[in-house]
Amino acid sequence: MIIKEIRHKLHIFRIYIKDEPQRILFYLYHLFPVKKTKLVFSNFSGKRCGDSPFYIFQYLQKKHPDWDFVWLSDSEYNPKIPEGARSVPFGTKSKKMIYELATASVWVDSHYKPVFTKKRKNQLYIQTWHGGIGLKGDAVKDTPDNRIHLKKRFLNFEKLADYVTSDSAWFTKNFQTYFNVKDNYLEVGAPCDDIFFSKSNINEIKKSLGIPSDKNTVLYCPTFRESGDVSCYKFDKNILLATLKEKFGGDWILLVRLHPLVMNKYPDLFKADKETVFDVTKYEVVNDILMISDILITDYSGVMGTFMNTGRPQFLYQTDYETYIEERALNFENNELPFQVAKNDEELRKAILAFDNQKYKAALSHFKQKLGFVENNHATEKVCNIIENFVLTGKK
Repeated sequence: MIIKEIRHKLHIFRIYIKDEPQRILFYLYHLFPVKKTKLVFSNFSGKRCGDSPFYIFQYLQKKHPDWDFVWLSDSEYNPKIPEGARSVPFGTKSKKMIYELATASVWVDSHYKPVFTKKRKNQLYIQTWHGGIGLKGDAVKDTPDNRIHLKKRFLNFEKLADYVTSDSAWFTKNFQTYFNVKDNYLEVGAPCDDIFFSKSNINEIKKSLGIPSDKNTVLYCPTFRESGDVSCYKFDKNILLATLKEKFGGDWILLVRLHPLVMNKYPDLFKADKETVFDVTKYEVVNDILMISDILITDYSGVMGTFMNTGRPQFLYQTDYETYIEERALNFENNELPFQVAKNDEELRKAILAFDNQKYKAALSHFKQKLGFVENNHATEKVCNIIENFVLTGKK
């Protein structure tokens, strides 16, 4: 045990030594003044331009088009930068990224910052984390072998975040445990979830994706595996679509959205024919996709909690449950959830045919209440009010 502790401390020391040039660069750029109206946004370490940071950006950019909005962008994933913002490369070696962070008044992020990141007293950091209520834990299992990995990822989280948005009392408690951020939670809901209570045009979103407006949609949106396994994603789409038609009527199409850590490695995992299967993986804003989905099928992904805002049916398809719980901690046992679980095509078929909407609604309502779920609370506006006040007055 003593040897492992020594190894742990040496590893942390190596992290600091390795990143020392970037840390020094932060201090050098701190010689430049902070620009009050410059804001830097990042979603999933530059892999996308969506989630809550996108809606916060959208709200502020409409009100303050003269402000300087920066999006961090990972060139490997090539996210679509929204109009009204400029792109800056994301990366541990990106001098431009360090300069923008060092001189911006506000940071809005949904993922980790590099461990060498240094924030100034006159800067505001809003952490909107890319998950809320979810089945999988926000960290790999807390075992002796994983503690070094955890320490590296969460090394400076507590020191950086001024505010953390939260969609529930449950999330606040869990985030405190995982990330050691004890205070300053904005328990107002997730800004990205406001769309479910807006007048968003579902047909317009479908049209932009080439999806017929008269078709029913089922979304398959699984998470990644630490092992890199992709065999767990396979199911018979013909059985699924036929079962949905039998149960609910109408014609159905399958939307597939893979995790960012999967999409680049396996771009052809699902063959999109744009008739019965549409690949919506590269569409930046996941909540738009959830908006147009009549049914969700996921496994352990955080979209489980987000989709609860719609009140629509969802099912958990877990072909590798026993294997998955060996690599990742889960927040709930399956029997605690209001969703039916299937491990293969036949179980999924039976679960869909046996679905009772009235019982589901009651179970979902009870689950939300139990976890202190916040919905329809104008989260984007409330977070943006904090940002605007800081930019104009300097007060947090």
